[in-house]
Amino acid sequence: EAEKIYTDIINTTVKPSSAYYLNRAECYVNTDRFSKAAADLHAVESDEKANPYFYVLRGRLRLDQFDKFAARVDFEKAKELGYDAELADKW
Repeated sequence: EAEKIYTDIINTTVKPSSAYYLNRAECYVNTDRFSKAAADLHAVESDEKANPYFYVLRGRLRLDQFDKFAARVDFEKAKELGYDAELADKW
């Protein structure tokens, strides 16, 4: 349901906020649709370099894709940017 709402917003907005893509990517990660999540994260990567949550989402995606090394790098970057270390370390 949430994924459809974000998709509708993205498709009907001239310049949708990257937050919509991040939220939809989270929906995709939570439902194991990894290629769609990766596409959304890639679409906003340049705008979200300072957003720790971007790195948490990408880290979760990479972990689900069995790329533990890349996931760890993303979680460490999220912590550097101020994401709660206890939450990041949980993954």
